[in-house]
Formats: sequence, structure tokens, C-alpha cells
Amino acid sequence: MSVNEKRRSARYIAKEPIEYAFLSSDRFFKSSAVNCSRNGLCFKSSYEIKTRTNIYIVGENCHRICGQKTLALSGFAEVKWCQKLPNTPAMFFLIGAEYKESKVKEAIPGV
Repeated sequence: MSVNEKRRSARYIAKEPIEYAFLSSDRFFKSSAVNCSRNGLCFKSSYEIKTRTNIYIVGENCHRICGQKTLALSGFAEVKWCQKLPNTPAMFFLIGAEYKESKVKEAIPGV
């Protein structure tokens, strides 16, 4: 089963800068989001992160509009998958993380 087949909600392109930290550390690592949904976030990392690792994600622009929903790019999450990016000059990984709680907020009026 591919990653796409396991998705429970629609994904939206997100290129905002983020930072993440392991729960046992106060050191944050800079990264960038690739896409987001109400249930999770995909981001690039220069580090391989093992599945089931709990992390805290902080988005520079904490919320973005995706369709008619406001999705946060910040919160506690669990890493669900990690893939090495092929054909990149350095070691980069795509990380799929699932939020510990839903990130759907009310739609912003007038948007």
C-alpha cells in the first residue's frame, strides 16, 4: 500500500518554513513544509527520523488557509514514515507526520 492510499484527508501544498524538535530535546531543526492536511504534515529534513518518533512542529506562519479550512502547521506529531529523496545533492528526507489532535479550525469569515 502506498503512502497516498493511507491518507485520510485531502492534502494541500504548503511551502512555509517550519522547525521541529524531538520531545526529549530543546534543540529545534529548521525545515520546510511540503504539504499539509487536517491530520498531518509532510516536510523535508536533512536528518532521517525513525517512525513512531514523537516530535513538536512549529510553523513560522502558524496557520494557512487550505480550501475552506484553517490548518495549523504547529503541534505535537508522530512520525509515520520517512523516505530518502532520490537525486538530491545532499542527504534529504521527506517526513510524514501525523498530528496528535486534529488541526481543523473554523473557516475564517470573509476569506
